[in-house]
Amino acid sequence: MLCKSISRGTFLASGSVNAPNTANYHLEISTESEELAKFVQKTMRQFEIESKITVRRNRYVVYIKAADSIADFLTVVGAHARTLEFEDVRIQRDFKNSLTRLDNCEVANEMKIIKAGNNQIDAIQKLIEHNRYNHLEERLLNVAELRMKYPESSLNELIDYYEEVHNETISKSGLQHRFKKIIELANRIEDNE
Repeated sequence: MLCKSISRGTFLASGSVNAPNTANYHLEISTESEELAKFVQKTMRQFEIESKITVRRNRYVVYIKAADSIADFLTVVGAHARTLEFEDVRIQRDFKNSLTRLDNCEVANEMKIIKAGNNQIDAIQKLIEHNRYNHLEERLLNVAELRMKYPESSLNELIDYYEEVHNETISKSGLQHRFKKIIELANRIEDNE
């Protein structure tokens, strides 16, 4: 109990914690002597809270950078309402960052799908322009027609369309293989020119 009181008193006398709206979490207690700073650090260690000491403007500063440790310290000193506020802001920020990462990942996947689709369409159009399209094997014609009809669809979506139209299943690798073959045939036209 005495350690909690000491921690509470030193924090109230010369401590501060920044708002957790940024990733730079920071709690500090400023002291006039190195001895007192080490004592504060030792007291924190009793609650399994790791901290560091630095010197700033002739004062010794005990600081914590880890968000979980800051929340633990606030709980130890009895600042329960502030702990909840701190955690709430931190959770909201982390949640928003997670959503942003997911959005970025989805956008990257969409761009990849569109790029692959465009490459396939370019190859098909090249075959059409050079009167080679109608000479394709039926299995290649089937996927080429689907790609032209659904230019922005993913391979998974094309698999569903393929099964609806042709009443048979095709694997993703099977579909990829056929598009790869179409692109190879289109590239051969360039090589022969």
